[in-house]
Amino acid sequence: MWGDHRMRSLLLYATVISGAFAGYALPSMLSQPADFSTVMSLRWTSWILFAVGLVVAPTLLGNRTVASFALSLHVISSIARTIVVNGDLPQPVTYGVIDAYRFVSVATLVVYWMALRLRHPLSVLSTMVVFCAVIGTFFLQGSIVIRAVVEIGGVSEQATSQDETIIWSITGVTGIAILVLCSWFDSYCRTLVPLCGAEYQAARIPVLVEARHAVTRQFRMAWVFFALFLDVLAVFYVCRVLRHPLALGGDKEWYARLLLCLSVARMIAVLLIATMTLIVLFDPVYRPIGRF
Repeated sequence: MWGDHRMRSLLLYATVISGAFAGYALPSMLSQPADFSTVMSLRWTSWILFAVGLVVAPTLLGNRTVASFALSLHVISSIARTIVVNGDLPQPVTYGVIDAYRFVSVATLVVYWMALRLRHPLSVLSTMVVFCAVIGTFFLQGSIVIRAVVEIGGVSEQATSQDETIIWSITGVTGIAILVLCSWFDSYCRTLVPLCGAEYQAARIPVLVEARHAVTRQFRMAWVFFALFLDVLAVFYVCRVLRHPLALGGDKEWYARLLLCLSVARMIAVLLIATMTLIVLFDPVYRPIGRF
């Protein structure tokens, strides 16, 4: 109930950009190998700023809840990766495991941002498909090539993080480009499948009784496919239903929007898990113990 939309949006941008700089840009500027406690202090500063973004964001309670869950996953994956990279582990781990942790930490941060910016579920799903395809392919092949080039160039594997800095930079720039694509695609999704606001009210046009029966049948089929874990078909049918919201009537509109969000969330989780598994399997090279 405080501040207008523009002021809170500016605060959100300021806190998220500051958090990303503190947690991911500053550690790469430190003298390497960086002290573990220093890196963790910068990470915690970043996560606190992201948490402040949850408070100042001009968004709905449901979107804030989704963003909180995504931020929790981001913190867990980032802590695990920081311990693996900078901790004194008795056994070496593969580069695939490190890249998988990095992939999921960036992916959850992208979901956190899209939830706070009130993106349409279809645009979130499309963005994550592109993210998994582009960033996943980069970690499957690009990071391996970068590490090989750095090693061939005579840079000691035991005393540098140059390859880590290059990989983080490419990941960050590509992730921002994908988010820009999402903001452009979001308006088309809102027109195609209205959820709320002016576009939703514009879709509330009178319908025939036959259309009402057809929409009700599609609504039931969407729930059946969701129960059978056929989320692609569930999303297809519920999108057809939401194009005629007046035909649903009553609380079915709310349940249809809930079904769309749940199906999209489950599809994104499957995409992330599948991509992480491929990254781990495609890079089985062990990282030397003590490398920073």
